[in-house]
Amino acid sequence: SANRSARTVDEGLLTVGGNLLLKVDSLGSKVWSKSYYRDQSTIEFADVIALNDTSFITVGTVSHVVTNVPTGLIQKVNAVGEIVWSKTLQLGTVPSKIASVEKTFDQNLIVVGFTFENNSLRSRMVVAKMTSDGELLWSKLYTGSNTENCAYSIKQKADSSFVITGELENCNPCTTYAFLLQVSDSGQPIWAKKYLNTKTAYGRGLDISIEPEHIVFLVEEGILQVDGLGTIKRVTSSRALTFQASGQKNGYRRRLRKTK
Repeated sequence: SANRSARTVDEGLLTVGGNLLLKVDSLGSKVWSKSYYRDQSTIEFADVIALNDTSFITVGTVSHVVTNVPTGLIQKVNAVGEIVWSKTLQLGTVPSKIASVEKTFDQNLIVVGFTFENNSLRSRMVVAKMTSDGELLWSKLYTGSNTENCAYSIKQKADSSFVITGELENCNPCTTYAFLLQVSDSGQPIWAKKYLNTKTAYGRGLDISIEPEHIVFLVEEGILQVDGLGTIKRVTSSRALTFQASGQKNGYRRRLRKTK
């Protein structure tokens, strides 16, 4: 199944899903497709962005077929899908998955995803900044709940800070929240808020759009419009939903993994 697409310079689309890249033209006709493999491993692409030089950055996960241990994957391919370079996100022995990638204003890359505690279902969200060649500049881990802490999307604001969304799960009892986390351009937390659909006791942040006066983020079953500090201004949904926001400045614990 397809996960994400990126617009190409010729007005076509490059779509990623599974271990496949599919290029179509502006009319939806197939131009080329490629499948990617690694020895003793499976690949699952999650996101793709287009660069100014007609190449693409794809991110996702590579998992060993025997141990099933995942590692974040980031690779650059040219206009016809040939690999320029391919690298993994190394966080010591901690398994990781990359869910999304964006270009930064300083022509670098920023990725988000999550890591797994060894022998545990507990996860922590990860944010990593890399050079345009995939070299790690810094990575940081954040937790906002006692079980799942997963980041799915990141966007940069005009002030060079970043806004992240995803899901948090607190147990026991288990409740899942969508969240917004703003961090500085060096990864320092600025503010964080979590959002709960009071009708279903569930929330999950999927994607973000940064607008001049507000932030719009997509959650399961709705779209929330919030101000620069995360306060809800409007809820758009096909159902009668009510979302409750809670949180505070610097409300997330941060753990620094690597700094250069």
